[in-house]
Amino acid sequence: MNLIKETLNLTNFYLKVLNDDAKYLLAAKDRVQLYRSYGPSRLDKYFENEQLKIKVASFDFLPSDSEFDGGIEKSPENLEKVIEERFANFTLADFAQSWLAILTVEKVLFVWEDWDWELYSLDNHPKEDARKITEVSKELLQKTVSFKTVFEKFCNKFNFGLNIDNWVPYQVYCVYEAAYFALDFIIGDDLSLENVVFGHFDSYDEAEYSKDFATSALKAYTAIDPNPLGKIKLWPEEFDAKKRLEFWEWWLTEAIPQAWELAQNSTNS
Repeated sequence: MNLIKETLNLTNFYLKVLNDDAKYLLAAKDRVQLYRSYGPSRLDKYFENEQLKIKVASFDFLPSDSEFDGGIEKSPENLEKVIEERFANFTLADFAQSWLAILTVEKVLFVWEDWDWELYSLDNHPKEDARKITEVSKELLQKTVSFKTVFEKFCNKFNFGLNIDNWVPYQVYCVYEAAYFALDFIIGDDLSLENVVFGHFDSYDEAEYSKDFATSALKAYTAIDPNPLGKIKLWPEEFDAKKRLEFWEWWLTEAIPQAWELAQNSTNS
């Protein structure tokens, strides 16, 4: 199925913007336009009359839906039930956005896998973990694994890699962030959706913590880390601007159309 007109127009628009200004950030406010151009999705609740609603920080991992405001115990079981229902009601656009997250991670997996893991000195060896998370994300969209199984892995197994930032180069660590946050976005708790929409710390020239798969993947692709392993990190001093442009051109011309095609198969399966 051909890419819908609104999405095609936006990709062409941002390609021109980047061509005119290679330093253009393509920030969250731009990316969310592209996500929403796929059609109705979970992200629509953050907009009113096509205007982004004022952000009220959600410090709770649990959804902020009204049914959780009336004294229902905020337990992991309630959380799982609510977001599993959301996943069961995925629209075509939700699938397209989710496949885009996976494709974005797959673009940078080589950074994780090509690093010399002989230099890693901790006992728990996570070399295979970034790809495992990505494969589980794909299986969830392909409906070959249960939501419950994926949710349990996400909560209890896949969070280990977020603690290795001082033991691998920053760009390598960002691959794990991207994979983990992509799955988080697909699962769809409110906090993960809000970070994608509102773009906390959306600066590519700072190594700030950002719970957004696109920002983490871009940093994985472009960061240059001068720090020795096993030391508290001073943030990378440089991000490769040429590679940043290369990444966004790929994302706009290849990943966005491919995600739309993959979504068709997900909804028909």
